[in-house]
Amino acid sequence: MYPWFMESVWWVFKQLYDKGLVYRGVKVMPYSTACSTPLSNFEAGQNYKEVCNRIQRLRKEAKLQPADAISVCLHTPDDKLLAVIQKHLDMIAANVKQPVLVAKPAAGMDVVVHKEMELKKSQLSITLLRGHVSSKQVSAPSGGPAPFCQFVNVEMCAGAKQGEVATVLLENPRGHGVLEWAHVHELVRRIFACSGRVHLYTDRERRSSVEAGGSPLLLSGSCVFCFPSQ
Repeated sequence: MYPWFMESVWWVFKQLYDKGLVYRGVKVMPYSTACSTPLSNFEAGQNYKEVCNRIQRLRKEAKLQPADAISVCLHTPDDKLLAVIQKHLDMIAANVKQPVLVAKPAAGMDVVVHKEMELKKSQLSITLLRGHVSSKQVSAPSGGPAPFCQFVNVEMCAGAKQGEVATVLLENPRGHGVLEWAHVHELVRRIFACSGRVHLYTDRERRSSVEAGGSPLLLSGSCVFCFPSQ
């Protein structure tokens, strides 16, 4: 800045301060880690980008509406990429707000759109199926045989057993005796030896309870998060 300009700014600021028009407050501001300085709204908006992930692009290509029920099948022959997908499967499902399965679609399923693409120098196939399907209705997941019955993994997120994970079967191997959420809650309470009620959510931030997603079968193969009553 030019000295004459800086002095003018200081003079105006001093006049405002003397009249009691200057106050100290807290405000969230855009910040540049590269320049180590706050940015104006104008500067922050110069590099604005609307991020659209791969699944959202496929939804647009298929001209799907937000309310359309779909299931997402992800498949890759790369074990490292597969491990990353499985690790972040809950985050992916929460982002697309639809069931996400790590599997190849079975023949004859109602495929809306299918796409082969390269990701991190590995091949990834994404298939959107019409309607909500379970892991039992598609082929064997990548990297292993299909489970004999549907299940959910439960992670304890508080208390003495925080971090422990258990698996709850949602049906018997013949596909009978499907559990409702009330039964799942009771089983989880017994597994983790909780004295009071337990609350199950689809995310660690407790934004959505499992009941909001409908039948337990719709969450088969995923992980739910348990918080005991205080």
